[in-house]
Formats: sequence, C-alpha cells, structure tokens
Amino acid sequence: MSEDDSLGNDPNRLDSWYLVEWDETAITRKVSPPGKDAWSDQLPWSEITRVCFEVNDVYASDCIYLFIQRREESFAIPTEAKGGAELWSEIIRRGLFEAKLATQVVSSGSGIFCWPEME
Repeated sequence: MSEDDSLGNDPNRLDSWYLVEWDETAITRKVSPPGKDAWSDQLPWSEITRVCFEVNDVYASDCIYLFIQRREESFAIPTEAKGGAELWSEIIRRGLFEAKLATQVVSSGSGIFCWPEME
C-alpha cells in the first residue's frame, strides 16, 4: 500500500482519515481525524500476543484488537479503516488468529472472539 492512495476526501468515511498498513516487521496506523491532531504509531508483528475481533451491527465498524507484550491496553483497528479488511486477512495468514475461528466470526452476527482464547 502506498501513502499516495492512503486517504480519501470524505471526512465522514473512516477510510478517508484512518489508514493501516504493514510490512514484514510492523503494522503502522496513520490517523488524521477531522478537526483533531493527526497521529501515527507502530506495533511489531513479533510482539503480538493475542488478537481479538469484535463483530458489531451495521451501525458500528467491526474492530480488530491487537495485544502486545509491553502494553496492557490493546491497539484498536476498525475494519472500515483503509487497509483494515486486508489487515484481517494478513493476521489470519500469519497464524495470529485461528482460521477456523475466523470462519465462525463471520457467521456470528455479534460478539468478541479472541485467539488465543481468553482464560
């Protein structure tokens, strides 16, 4: 994904101001919310310890939560962000979320699903 095609023009669309991209070593979030300060951060693939996926109704974006070793709070990435759905596919491809559980997520309608499962 290139930065040139990262952000659109409609501030009402999440994918116009929230971009997620990655390379072999890390995931990068670049966020420019309308009327607020822009920010960005990175999280290394190697530090991800748990992935959760929240299925919401049509009025809210589904969300990916990434937990890493050095931070208690998760990183939240809405699937409606530019690159969000593609990131979800990459997470499954890398084995960070069980593919069989990901299939159940799609048909669930709602809920939060984590891998590895919460104890």
